[in-house]
Parts: sequence; C-alpha cells; structure tokens
Amino acid sequence: MRSVAVLGVLAGCNQIYGLDPTKVIDAGPPPRHVSLTYMIATEDSNDVHLIDSDTPVRGVMALSASTLDGAQTLDLMPAYAGSGVVEVPEVLAGRDWRLAYTIAGDVPREVQTPPAGDLHLVVPIFGPLDKSPVPMGSGYSVTPQNFAGNGGDHAIHRVFTTGVWTQGFVVPSPTNATLNYPFGVATSLFGPIGAPNDPGDQVLVVDYKIDAAGCRAAIGSAQMELALTPNQLAVPSPQPQWDSSTLKATLFMDPVAALGRLTGVNAFADNPGPAHIELGFIASDRMPAFEAAPQLPLVLPGPVIVPVDVCPWQPAPPVVPTIPDFHDSALGSNFTAVLHAEATIVRDVDGLTLTSGMAVVAERSGIEPMVSYAPAFAAPTIMKASLAGVDLLGAADHVPVPDRATPLSLTLELTGGDDYTEVTLHQVAGGALQPVRRYTVFGPSVDIDPTTFSAGGEYVFEIRTFTGRPGAAFGDFRIATLPQSMVTMFTRTFTTP
Repeated sequence: MRSVAVLGVLAGCNQIYGLDPTKVIDAGPPPRHVSLTYMIATEDSNDVHLIDSDTPVRGVMALSASTLDGAQTLDLMPAYAGSGVVEVPEVLAGRDWRLAYTIAGDVPREVQTPPAGDLHLVVPIFGPLDKSPVPMGSGYSVTPQNFAGNGGDHAIHRVFTTGVWTQGFVVPSPTNATLNYPFGVATSLFGPIGAPNDPGDQVLVVDYKIDAAGCRAAIGSAQMELALTPNQLAVPSPQPQWDSSTLKATLFMDPVAALGRLTGVNAFADNPGPAHIELGFIASDRMPAFEAAPQLPLVLPGPVIVPVDVCPWQPAPPVVPTIPDFHDSALGSNFTAVLHAEATIVRDVDGLTLTSGMAVVAERSGIEPMVSYAPAFAAPTIMKASLAGVDLLGAADHVPVPDRATPLSLTLELTGGDDYTEVTLHQVAGGALQPVRRYTVFGPSVDIDPTTFSAGGEYVFEIRTFTGRPGAAFGDFRIATLPQSMVTMFTRTFTTP
C-alpha cells in the first residue's frame, strides 16, 4: 500500500511541475538463479522425518553455463564456491542454454534448456551426509522375547537399520533364538557404510519364509534402538518383544496391460527378464524413488526400502501375482508403506546384457487389515530415437552414424508426457558400459557436442522417463510425490567414424 501512495504522489507532482508523465521502466526478465544442493532424508531422535535441501553439494569439480550451441561459455565455479547459489548471466537470458556440472565420483551432467525461472538441482542422500565410523568388533546380540520363529531359530533372516540404511545376515543361521550379528557383515543400502545413530535410528530383525512360488514373506520382527560398542556385541535391555502378526493385502493390477506395455519398452528385445513385486517401507515418501542401487532380486535402480514381501512376477502367462500373507513389522507406525514393482526385458550385444524395463513405487491404501495396492506404470515409453537422422530403434545394433564434425541431436518421441527425461551416453568398451555423460531434458531432443565421441567408438544411449516429480516442469527437483514411475530403455548400439 505504501508503494501505491508514493506512485500517486509522484504522478501528481509531475502534473504540478509540468514534468513528463511517469513511465514504467522495463527492467527486463528477472535474474535466474541456479542452486545445486543435497536433498537429505534423515530421522531425528523422535522418529520425525526430515528433508534438508539447503546444504550445497560438496566436491563440485566444474560448473558452467553456455548457449546450447556452445558458442558462449561462462565459468560459474567461482560464484558457486562462494555461496552455493549462482546467477545465470544476463547474456544467456531468453536464449536456449545449458548448465554443465561435474561432481567428484559421478558422471559429468548437463541440464539442457531448463524451464524459465530459477533452477534447483538436487543430489538425493538417504541418511546423514557425514556418517559415524563403525566401531571395530561391534554388533548386536538379540534374543527376542516370546520368540517362536522357524522352529525356534532365525533360519531366514535380515537385520536392517534405518536412518543409516543397512542390511545384513549371518551365515550359518543361528540354531536358537539368539541372533549374534557382527556389524561387519552389514552392507549399506545407500552410500558408504556408517554406524547407526542412537537415539534415532532403528534396528530391525526380520525373519522370513519362502513359499513354493518363490515369495519371501516376513513372518515376524523385533525392533529396538541400540548403540554399537567397540569390541563387543551390544545386548538390548530389556530384550525387544517379538511380533508375529500377519497382514493380508489386495493387489489391484492389470498384468496383461502392464506387461503389454513392457514389450513397447524395447520392442527389439524379445527376451523377458526378471520381474518382481516387493512390499515394504521406504525412507521417505517425499524423496526420489529411483536413486538407490538395486537390491536383488530386483535389478533396476529403486527406492531405499525395507522389504516385507518379495515375489516373482511371472511375465508369461501374465497373471496377477499372488501376494502371500506377511508380517508388516513395527516400521508401519512411522514409515510409508509402499509397493515397488518392476518388469524387465533384456538383450545381448556381443556378450553385454542390456536391461530395459519399467518400474513403479505406489503408496499403500486402506487401513489394516483391509489394505491394498494399485500400481500404475505411468512413465511414457520411447517410440522413436534417432541421432542425426539415423534410427537407433531399428533392426540391428552397431548402427554407423554419419560424422563427428557437426553438432549432433538425439531426437525422441514418447508415448505421452513425463516430468522430465534423463539420457545417459555410455561407451561400450571391454564388454562393459562406461558412462560418458548424462543429460536432463524437458523436451524431445538432446543436443550433443560431437567432441564427446571418440573416433571409432561404440556407444549406446540409456533413456529414462520419470513421473512423480511435478516440480521438474518448473525447474525445482526438490519436489517428489507418490506414485512415482520410471521407464528405462537402451537404444541400439552405434559406432562413430
């Protein structure tokens, strides 16, 4: 209101003193800012889920902005080192441009022609950024109260920790109710291994059974908070109660339609790969769902999850998988219960297995004991992909591309809209994939600097489409909502002159 009054006074003064009428000055478009931060999911001592999106990313080796054709490039590293937030130079305002950055230990990345306005990129982290070292010789010795188990022992078991997300099991399995678990057998579900925090992080012992269909369903669990102690196995006092209650779930799913879509994910790959459905609890329903390394038997990147039911999904004939009754674990009181499903299709190129597929993470509905899941594979598939006019979804691999002297464009056609698309260029060398560069785009094409390719090299594109990231359309990658889905597809391999 004050600014309106001042403008009115100024207009009156102009009339009184015979000045020209007041004009609104065109200040041009507002400046664009780029932020590159971690997106960290942790739990505090009261089991409250926290998301930190303000911590600048460490180990940024290079950060630059340029016109899309590369004619003008500006180094943004000095500005980023000072504040973690940089302003896109005015010379790039209103033009097609790209942001390129490299983080130590990661593949170089590019974001091409992002939406107008500020751009906030994130590196998801599950658990604390700085983890405590694991004390030497530490672990747990747990004898749950009221334990019956598999005839009195933990025949098929896992030990999980939350916060610092780990899992592990001991071999041979114990022959009684006591589970002695040296933490040295634990593996991290995300990032480097670390010691769980106490209080805050939960320790969860889960026993499973495997049925004739190959489903691994939880049958009971015990949960506690317990600090690691050097050179000894920590014993909880009192010992936790064993809970063996079970739950029945309904799966609303059209496997014929879903698996019919799978054939479109990679139409020239006619070998169905593994398909699985797992029920469990994820670190946060506000985090990206496809950032963690796969946990076997699943083979695509997925969520950080504590599974309570894992079942094969038979692609032929396509039928609704039978989900056996399962124990839900005590995590249900604080963590989000989800279904995570994936189906894959594979092809072999000179001994190299390329796995394409589709995946979804969907939240549980209903209230116990009437719970249900309804997965929807919504991410679009890639119908066409051509590099400099050369079809990369044709009948054969080793497709020659014209030359490396002119700018190259990868053109895509999707079945429908997605929140964003991620394209990774891999070089095929020594029977393995070596990632060269990863591009994030919001439209149907990717501009590629021809100097990215080596002479006489063999390459392949891995294309991923995502839904459940609604903020990406506005340049804000901090927003993630369930359900989330992903399609990942490998093109034909191609060769450069």
